[in-house]
Parts: sequence; structure tokens; C-alpha cells
Amino acid sequence: MTLVRWDRVPPEFHYLRDAVEACGETRVTLYDSSVGRHIPFIETASSEQLDLIRSAKDQVERHEDRLQIEAWCENPAQKRPTVRSAIWHIEGMLFLFDQMDGHQLEVFDDDFVDD
Repeated sequence: MTLVRWDRVPPEFHYLRDAVEACGETRVTLYDSSVGRHIPFIETASSEQLDLIRSAKDQVERHEDRLQIEAWCENPAQKRPTVRSAIWHIEGMLFLFDQMDGHQLEVFDDDFVDD
């Protein structure tokens, strides 16, 4: 099953394909009542998925593409649903890279207070 229309993604970022396709939805965290918190994808990923994430992260660092990928993702001219879907999944991979580096992402939980 293909998650992303790769013909909508700049060719220079296609090296992310294996990781994105293997991981699927990575940005939605499910609440686990047995532990009382949301469980990030990175905690439930298989060894194969983690290897693909690490490989993609290494390639982004080697190519020094992070800023270019983010700029493409943030481009307001990206209107097509297929492009927005690709952006969603690729940004999800960038978030996984941050989680691997130990950065915590804010997650809405029961303690959320709207000021």
C-alpha cells in the first residue's frame, strides 16, 4: 500500500520513501490507559522500522537536507490533497528524527488547560 504519491515529492527527497512507507501514520499517538499516557510511534516501532528511520535520518544529515525538506513542507503553494498527504507523512518522519534525538513533542492529554 502506497501512502504517498511520490511523483508529488521532489525527487531529491525520494530517499525517504522506504522509511515513510514502512512506518505509515507516525503523527497520531494513541492513548494507553494502562500506562496513563499517549504512546508515540517511536516507542512501538519494530526493529525494521527503527532501522529504516535511522537510515533516513542519517541520509538527511549526510545530504544536509533538513532545511530544504522543511521549506518544501511549509510552502503555502502546496494545495493538492496528494501533496498535503505527502507533506503530512514526510513531516511525521522529521518528527521521528527529533524523537530519536531525545526531543519531546507536546501531546494533548487530560491535563491540558486552555488559557
